[in-house]
Amino acid sequence: MSKVLVTESYIHDIASAIRAKNGQSASYTPSQMAAAIGSIRSAGDLSIISKSISSNGAYNASAYSADAFSGVIVNVPNTYQVADEGKVVSSGTLVAQGTLNITSNATYDTMLISQAIVSVPNSVYSLISKTISENGVYRPSSDGADAYSEVVVNVSGSGGDDANYLIAAKASSGAITDGILSSVPNSAFYENVELTGFTGLLVSAVGENAFAGCSKLSFVSIPQCKSVLTDAFQNCHILSEINLPSCENVASGAFFNCRSLSSVNIPNLNVIAADAFSGCTALTSISFPLCQTISHRGFANTALVKAEFPLVESIGQGAFMKCRSMVSVSFPNCISVWDGAFSSCYSLSFIDLPKCIVVSSSAFMYCSALKEAYLSSCGTIMAYAFAFCSSLSLISIPSCVGIHYYAFTGCSSLRSVYAPECTGVGSNAFLNCRNLSEVYFPKISRIVNNVFCSCYSLAKASFNAISYISANAFAYCSNLISLYLLGSSIAALGYANAFIGTPMSASSHTGAYGSIYVPSSLVANYKTASNWSMYSDRITAYED
Repeated sequence: MSKVLVTESYIHDIASAIRAKNGQSASYTPSQMAAAIGSIRSAGDLSIISKSISSNGAYNASAYSADAFSGVIVNVPNTYQVADEGKVVSSGTLVAQGTLNITSNATYDTMLISQAIVSVPNSVYSLISKTISENGVYRPSSDGADAYSEVVVNVSGSGGDDANYLIAAKASSGAITDGILSSVPNSAFYENVELTGFTGLLVSAVGENAFAGCSKLSFVSIPQCKSVLTDAFQNCHILSEINLPSCENVASGAFFNCRSLSSVNIPNLNVIAADAFSGCTALTSISFPLCQTISHRGFANTALVKAEFPLVESIGQGAFMKCRSMVSVSFPNCISVWDGAFSSCYSLSFIDLPKCIVVSSSAFMYCSALKEAYLSSCGTIMAYAFAFCSSLSLISIPSCVGIHYYAFTGCSSLRSVYAPECTGVGSNAFLNCRNLSEVYFPKISRIVNNVFCSCYSLAKASFNAISYISANAFAYCSNLISLYLLGSSIAALGYANAFIGTPMSASSHTGAYGSIYVPSSLVANYKTASNWSMYSDRITAYED
């Protein structure tokens, strides 16, 4: 045997390699090294030590006297094992997960399992499986599951509806009759293009956008529904029939732009929310006997022929705006009519609001067929309230105390105004009322700009308490021949052009001149007062 020179560093390297393999820290003499190397396990040795450990963590094999082995399998109770794949935890124990294979539109009950794999087959696409573990709406656009159009899920234990869920298959079409769901979640059928009808026998609430944009949905019947949330059915263009006999709340935009809706049965509704039926252009008749409030644009741009609401006290902004077929309204308990409520109702011919105290801005503007308006309790008529009601010939406002600017402008058929309690009339209030021939305002104190401007037929006007007359107040009243100013003091004439274009003005009128009647005790003072002097020849004593 040949001899080899072995250095100290060579022996040290062999010992370090042994310790690296067996995981120990022992020292070795040259004579011990052969035995140590022989005890090292090879990769093909499958003898394994199993150790049960009570908690999760990192464990060193040497700490468990596993020095002779290259690996340790650690089994921790209730943690994942290969055999546990697909199981879920229930009451601290791993149990098999339920699997449902869905083949058609229907309602499926998952009450007995807390998690479901939903598989919806399709004739074009391969079977798609989706694991659902929380409440939500699942669509192909967001999860790539092209074999179904959407999945609405309520999972047991997460605040859902007894783990019921509804499947709307993309490849299927038709109507759904459901006897399990207690609510239809938000966006449940959003823009579903196959659903033609829905009957929810136990549903008590319909969520936001639940059926919005369902282009083929034609009828809905939910007999126990109490609440319909925001935009629930908006843009369901062929929806023609709604049956909600128990519903008490319909939120804003619920049926917005349902252009084919012609039959509505919601007898217990007490509030019509904003835009609830706006744009329902086929809706010709309604009945809400318990309704007390109609919010803004509630029925705007519909085909309603008449509106009868025996309990309504407030009519919101634009509530019936552009209801072009509206002929008559009945609101015996209405207190307030807000901005634009009936504007552009071109067929409305008659109104009687016996308890109304406020008619707000533009409320009846452009109601071109309106002939008579009775407002026996009304105290205030706001700006443009009856503007351009070209057929209005009679307005009864015995209790009115204030008429705001442009309130009756363009009412070209109005013949007389009797307002015994009115104390203020705004600028341009009766501008271009061409057939207005007589006015009676015994309590107003000021006639402001253009109030009666271009009232061509106004022949007589009488005022008992006027203290000031402003610019163009009677301008171009070409037939005004009798003006009575019966107050106990001189009415200041703010602008000399107040009577321009009238028989009172020598410089701007040809033909017979009119007369300005004042108390005999004030005649001399009027004739010399500022701006009145130019009308001195028209000023004459009033003899009672």
